[in-house]
Amino acid sequence: MFPYMMQRIKRQPLAVALLFLLNFVAALLLCILHGGSQQMSRRIGNVYQNAKVSCYVSNLTGTQSDGLTIPEWVIHLFVEKDKIPGSSGVNYSNDGDTAFFQSYLEEVQVKTVLTGQCQGGQVQVAGITGLAAEPALLPESGCTVTWQAPYDETIFSQPTAYCLLPAGMQSALTGEGTIQVILSAEEGQTMEFLPVGTHTGPANTIYCAWQTAAEFSLETEGTIRASAISATFRDSSQISTFWASVGSHYFAEPNAQGRPTPWEDSMRYTYYPFSLVILDDMVEDTIARLENNLLVYRLCTAALVVLTPALNLVGGQLVVRNRVRILALQRVLGQSNGRIFAETWLELAAAAVAGLAAGLAGGAFMGAFPWVPLSIALAFSLVGISSAIGAILHRDLVKVMKEDA
Repeated sequence: MFPYMMQRIKRQPLAVALLFLLNFVAALLLCILHGGSQQMSRRIGNVYQNAKVSCYVSNLTGTQSDGLTIPEWVIHLFVEKDKIPGSSGVNYSNDGDTAFFQSYLEEVQVKTVLTGQCQGGQVQVAGITGLAAEPALLPESGCTVTWQAPYDETIFSQPTAYCLLPAGMQSALTGEGTIQVILSAEEGQTMEFLPVGTHTGPANTIYCAWQTAAEFSLETEGTIRASAISATFRDSSQISTFWASVGSHYFAEPNAQGRPTPWEDSMRYTYYPFSLVILDDMVEDTIARLENNLLVYRLCTAALVVLTPALNLVGGQLVVRNRVRILALQRVLGQSNGRIFAETWLELAAAAVAGLAAGLAGGAFMGAFPWVPLSIALAFSLVGISSAIGAILHRDLVKVMKEDA
């Protein structure tokens, strides 16, 4: 059908090889860039999935996370209603918000501290939801916790009479092996615990289940307060959504000067009484670096998609201009512009497609197939080749051949 095509390829193989090599390199680079983009996207997803970002209630400067006087409405935001003593018959106006608030969080840790007397000395009873609620009990603080079999940290998960006793308070045990703490001598409020373990942390602090301490707080003070609350986000990628949709409705952002933030939606408070510190700086820095890398990959891919057709246009122009004499001879022999165009286009387009296919085959070893960028590059490359051929054929080939002679 095209009697001159094979002859031209045999006579000038470097012309076809040029377009083949150009598109081969372009396709291979697209595969490499696409593979890099995919890797960056996976790493960003892994950071969000594996990173444990915690938060805690703090003062307005964000410098105090313990020793606070946190009211029950804040506790209600973090803790399920059925786990708060005395709240079963209470209808909170923000029940819907609390369920939404809690859906973003897990591993909630709460601490409530009561002060009492034990054998004439002052002691503190700290109700905690787990060892993580009290940093002083963790190994990194130099504390050693020793449990009596079969007890362990699960004693803090439900209201019980068990406690974790300071190692130096063994002498305060009664004959039954319990320890008694008087909260209010006037009202006869006494807490009695059965020690099931010891700790080497704060020497005058007895640790029990948070719900147990909350019940005594409700009996003696008529309300429940917490000295510390912390939690971990279920999904680190949802932190900004959490803050925008519900977090900022109840807490201020911490600021170094402790400037009060007006709470316009509150009928009780003029300013937010607490801030919420979210420890996501490290995650944000890591994500920012990975997203910058991902942006570089995408920009390079876009640049290559634009550059490939341009190079094909220039390459096509060079190849076709180098064949003006042959094309003019075909015109003299009676071939139409349409037939010359089709024959030349098929030759150059085949070389470009073969190069892209070879580059794609090379990229297959990396498991990266950038179909969309590759399709765009191919489509515009064929348009570029068509433009190069058309630009030559629209000229007087015999005249051009004489000018080049």
